[in-house]
Amino acid sequence: MCHRVAPVLFKELQLALDLYAQTGHARIPRDNPVPKDVYPGAKLATIVLARPGEGIPSPSRQSTSSQSRSPLPLQAQELVWGFSRQDDGQPNERQLTRAGRSAGSSRPTGPSDPSGLNRPTGPNRSFGSSRPAGVSRSTGPKRRLVFNTRLDTALYQLRNGRGMWAQPIAEGRCLVPVRAFYESWTRPGSPDPTGKSAVRFSMSGHGIFLLAAVANENEVSIVTTEPNSDVSRVHSRMPLVLGPGESSIWLGPDFAQLADRSSIHLAAELVAPPAPTGAGSRTHSHSQAQLHLQGQPHSQAQPHLQAQPQNQMLFPE
Repeated sequence: MCHRVAPVLFKELQLALDLYAQTGHARIPRDNPVPKDVYPGAKLATIVLARPGEGIPSPSRQSTSSQSRSPLPLQAQELVWGFSRQDDGQPNERQLTRAGRSAGSSRPTGPSDPSGLNRPTGPNRSFGSSRPAGVSRSTGPKRRLVFNTRLDTALYQLRNGRGMWAQPIAEGRCLVPVRAFYESWTRPGSPDPTGKSAVRFSMSGHGIFLLAAVANENEVSIVTTEPNSDVSRVHSRMPLVLGPGESSIWLGPDFAQLADRSSIHLAAELVAPPAPTGAGSRTHSHSQAQLHLQGQPHSQAQPHLQAQPQNQMLFPE
């Protein structure tokens, strides 16, 4: 899952889209200060398709190269990373599967009820508690943040016309510009299997690139798909990274064809976990050496300092 990104600031995205409306090209100066990494719950600068009548500037004095096509009516918005959903105590699919696997277990369900006959069975009861399931002692119903959207799940719900992703994938497809995204990784042979490192992925040759996302009102979720060869060594999923010319496909009707990311090439760096500096954001750990993992098995990765890409164009051709 994608749980951390190096974002683009909202103000620099606004300026880039203003330039895009005038010239058909969106650029962010390479010497802009790099903001802190952000995590789910923070606000992300997001590119959305403007609705009719929202006052998007009309293109003017376009260059010759951009006159053959009109820029998309794009808008910058600052959205909260993660869809907030209430946990109503109903078992989800994973919990039901686990319950089915343990149905034949002979382990007692409680010290005074080895048969399990007196265990509460209603959907609104929690074993060993008088409170409805999903309700905390002091804050009421629990809420969880869903910050990644599986593309296959969203497409399934779209075909069936129901589910939490059916409307966002149909009407809320958008773009999240980032400088990098991170995945957690456990080193092979690590004596502590719970000790995870962060692997930073950037797009080779591009200082800023786009992630496919879906939005609903003031929330955004990053879309994930099957990993390509660069990410599969680290994680079983990857964000749907968009390559040159693919942003318009994601915003158009044929977006499902983008599930295969094998043509996308990413550079991977192993970085030390940063120290927390506040809710939703953390700073880089610049003092740590970084491991360049691209094209090498993890066990053979050699220390290599990697220069930052210089291209800052949002919509490369």
